[in-house]
Formats: sequence, structure tokens, C-alpha cells
Amino acid sequence: ETFWRLFRYIRPYWILAITGFVLTIGVTAINLLPPQLNKYLIDSVILPVSSQYMQVTHGVPHQVLSEVPQSPPAEAVRRLIGVVLALLALYLGRALINGLRSWILGWLGQHIIYDLQMEVFQHLQALSLSFYSKMSTRSEERRVGKECRSRWSPYH
Repeated sequence: ETFWRLFRYIRPYWILAITGFVLTIGVTAINLLPPQLNKYLIDSVILPVSSQYMQVTHGVPHQVLSEVPQSPPAEAVRRLIGVVLALLALYLGRALINGLRSWILGWLGQHIIYDLQMEVFQHLQALSLSFYSKMSTRSEERRVGKECRSRWSPYH
């Protein structure tokens, strides 16, 4: 019930709210990609190349070292560079999307709080003077301030 009452404050900013939600989903999707790239890197690049330098004797793998320096195949180097660049692009993209998402949701939160405070202030202004003569103004200010803080604080 409280959620739906507060939801009406988001309505004027629905485009930004949906944008923030979509960016959150996008960041989550981007966070799922690096493990897949690491799997590809290990299974398709590192293991095939390193197996050329391994020899199994009595079920125990040993590294085979030669006097002549060997370089990895060009295809393996190309794949390695591609994975590293893809990981770099993912982390950069995630940082940019996260920054934009944080800015949008922060702006949205501040404007919703401002709208809520303005509505409370306008309501208090509309009350009759007899209300204020019966109630202590200081206690009313404290109660309203506490109510606003508790509605929007993540710790309450």
C-alpha cells in the first residue's frame, strides 16, 4: 500500500525511472560476460598452447623445456589480444553505464524527495491557525521531519 502511494511521485519522472531500470539490467548483463570470456581464454587459447609444452609420464604432467625459445602460434596470440581487448571494452562500458545509472537514479531520488517535501510543506501551509494553536509547532516540525526521513532513508 505504501509503495503504491509513493509510486505516484515517480510518475512525472517515469522515463528516467525506466531508463535507470534498463541501465541496471544492462550492468547486470555486462557482469555476466567476463566469466564467459575467461572460459574461452582458458579453454581455447591457454590450454591448447600450453599442452604443446607438456608431456605426461606415468600419469603426471611435466613441462618440456627446450633450449630453443619457442613462440606461441600466431592464432593463439591473435585470440589472446582479442579477449583482452573485449575484457577491456566490457570493463570500460560497465564503468560508463554505472556512472550514468548512478547519476540518473541520484537525480531521480533528489527530485522525488523535493516533490514530497513540497507537498508536505504546502499541506502544512493550508492548515488553519487553530490547528497550530492546539499543537506545538516544534513537535509538529519534528514529527513531519522524522516521517520524511523514515520514508526515504534506506536504513528505516
